[in-house]
Amino acid sequence: MGRHGYRYPVWQLTKSGVLPGFDKVLAVLASHDEWMQTAFFVGANPRLGGRTPIEMLKTGDLKSVLDAAEAYGEHGAA
Repeated sequence: MGRHGYRYPVWQLTKSGVLPGFDKVLAVLASHDEWMQTAFFVGANPRLGGRTPIEMLKTGDLKSVLDAAEAYGEHGAA
């Protein structure tokens, strides 16, 4: 945003800071561009029972989200 600072999507934040586990999942998704990373976090994922990774992180289920992130973008994977 230039001299005006940075903007962050509200969905990656909690009242106390960044959603726990967000940085770990983002590291797994590092090979994907920012739009693909965003699509992963906010899109319903069949590997997560149709829930979004954000929803799952809010419940504390980091392992399931990391597993889904590992498979993201593979042919035939969600």
